[in-house]
Amino acid sequence: MPGRISVIGTMIRSGSGDGGDAGSDPTRTITVVLDEGRQGAAVRGVDSAPVQVRFTGRTNKDVLVVPVGALLALSEGGYAVQLRNGKLIKVTTGLFAKGLVEISGSVTAGTRVVTTS
Repeated sequence: MPGRISVIGTMIRSGSGDGGDAGSDPTRTITVVLDEGRQGAAVRGVDSAPVQVRFTGRTNKDVLVVPVGALLALSEGGYAVQLRNGKLIKVTTGLFAKGLVEISGSVTAGTRVVTTS
């Protein structure tokens, strides 16, 4: 049924509880407002129900990435990466995925940056 997410809860529960099996995926409460029409009548009176949500993402190719641990928050806002000599270079972040973050700025491929271990 078509709808839109209106609220995303901030508390994540472990997979155990609410009838779930221990070790199952963590859950988060999300409020979905269904589009009006005949579909709405099918769920009238239902307070809550388990659902599966499909997220649509995007892929950027041929980008420069660093480990997320290489990002340093700047006091004036934004982020930088630190070179081995201690110099900070301000970067703009893009997509985050699998522990990596896309960056752009005055950093070129092959530049060694400091990161967490």
